[in-house]
Amino acid sequence: MFGLDQIIVQKNSVDCYNQKVVRSTMGAVYRVNIIEVSNLENTIKELKKHKIKVYATDLKTDKTIYDVDYKKSAVVIGNEANGVSRRSFRYS
Repeated sequence: MFGLDQIIVQKNSVDCYNQKVVRSTMGAVYRVNIIEVSNLENTIKELKKHKIKVYATDLKTDKTIYDVDYKKSAVVIGNEANGVSRRSFRYS
């Protein structure tokens, strides 16, 4: 739908091939490239350095997922309990 073809996850997050994850994605997890990184903050810095727009999900916004141009973009999605850490976005 949005043309996203890669997922970057921090190594200490849930296993992307956990049976609950696979089931909840209806198998879509097998159609994307999954990259595990040890430091997500550094990875976000690198993405920005290469002129890749980085978006973060936030409940306090007036934008929707349909308002974003996903070309040369990355989307950061936090966990259910805490969302995205503000610490990850303290730099431009």
